[in-house]
Amino acid sequence: MDIEKLRRSFPTLQNYTYLNTASSGLLSTELLAWRKAHDADLHQHASVFRDAQYEFLEEVRATVAQFFNASVDQTYLVPNFSWGIKTLATFWEGGKVLLLEDDYPSLWFPFKNGSFEIETVALDHNVESHIWQRLESGAIDILALSLVHYIRGLKIDQSFLKRVKAAFPEVLIVADGTQYLGTEPFDFEDAAIDALIASGYKWLLGGYGCGFTLLKGNMRLDTQELKMRMEPGHLDSLSFGSLKFALDYLNELGMQQLQVQIQKRSEELKEVLLELGLLSEAFQNRKGFTSIYSMEAKEGLYEHLASNGIITSVRGNSLRISVHWYNTTNEIVFLKKVLSEIL
Repeated sequence: MDIEKLRRSFPTLQNYTYLNTASSGLLSTELLAWRKAHDADLHQHASVFRDAQYEFLEEVRATVAQFFNASVDQTYLVPNFSWGIKTLATFWEGGKVLLLEDDYPSLWFPFKNGSFEIETVALDHNVESHIWQRLESGAIDILALSLVHYIRGLKIDQSFLKRVKAAFPEVLIVADGTQYLGTEPFDFEDAAIDALIASGYKWLLGGYGCGFTLLKGNMRLDTQELKMRMEPGHLDSLSFGSLKFALDYLNELGMQQLQVQIQKRSEELKEVLLELGLLSEAFQNRKGFTSIYSMEAKEGLYEHLASNGIITSVRGNSLRISVHWYNTTNEIVFLKKVLSEIL
């Protein structure tokens, strides 16, 4: 895989050392060309163009389902994760929900503001043990969590979720895949997840305004009502068409090959942060790679990186660095050099 050649499709990479996909994935030159053609067609043909988009949107749905090995009939197009989880939660009012402390705010929102009974467990390097111990005591209807934490990068072990589903089959497992999908191949049918919701603008590189909800058949929700709630009104063929374009692009490159590239960059980044003493000891020995790391946002650190063209994010008291398949070893080496100047 010629990463340097592929990088030319992303002008952002020519302007910055971009280590911020956890905030926003990049828009490729090819996708931009498709979007321009889409709007030019709309500009010229108005409703004639729009009438043809209903069939196209079903192609989008089929592409999403195929990419993640999900049922087309249980795949819903939503503008973002927040919309999907808020809508889905309306079907479960009154249940007892187990959440992770400090998880993504939009995941918490519909449960916190609905008629749910909420319990929490600590989000630390022993999070799986905390979840298991709480489920063993019974009386939990829904386990809702992010597969990868949006700040810390903590990644939930998929094999652990399978053990949970085997031991507690009555517990619905609801997952936010926004910071996970696009970092490695994912098979929804094989996964022990009942409902998966995600936005497509980060690791999937689909641009803003596109997301999806994948459901298992055991959810036993009314399909017509689901469609009316999940997909009210018109669907945006530009945004969802962009998602289809991005998934086709990733599929052509091969998710297994992209996973290898992400894992290499992740290991290089982790090594640098360990060497500089910036990685929390609690997360150093977690199994499996993650694409997101965070450290204390010491005064002037973010600004120093930005002044050297290194794009990261500050979230709360943490500075977040994230790597994708289009990042390179040279960029990690440069990051180490710049970090060393201020530490």
